[in-house]
Amino acid sequence: MTRDRRGFEYALEPLRNVTDWDMTDAAVELAAQNVEVNSQQNKVTKLSTSLSLARSEVISQRQYQTVLHINVQRLAHAYMLQIQKTLILATRQLTNIEKERDKTLYRLNELRKLAESLDRNKEQAVEEYDQSMTKLMAQQADDNWLQRLHQKKAP
Repeated sequence: MTRDRRGFEYALEPLRNVTDWDMTDAAVELAAQNVEVNSQQNKVTKLSTSLSLARSEVISQRQYQTVLHINVQRLAHAYMLQIQKTLILATRQLTNIEKERDKTLYRLNELRKLAESLDRNKEQAVEEYDQSMTKLMAQQADDNWLQRLHQKKAP
């Protein structure tokens, strides 16, 4: 049975609304950070693949050539070193982005917990309001009955 709750006002409703807005902002921020993490992860994977291919190429050249070309080897090692440095930087960036994403996820979870506790508090407040209204209506019904009883007895 749905009760008439027109007189009910939840005192923490503004806080609940602000919490909803903050949760929405955090969710949008988290989505953007997830895209950034995926993009950076793709960069790291590509660099790692490039480094692996360069290493395998150098190893295969060493196995099939009896004469080593120092300049070719030097260029290959310089290229691998450049890729390795770039890979290290990209991995650090990925780690930093993941840390920021984890902070945002933690904040979003905390906001969800707050919203859930506010919802539980509101449900409890509604139940208390319903009980008080039921009690008030019962008292009014008793008062009305007593008034009618006295009016009937009065000549």
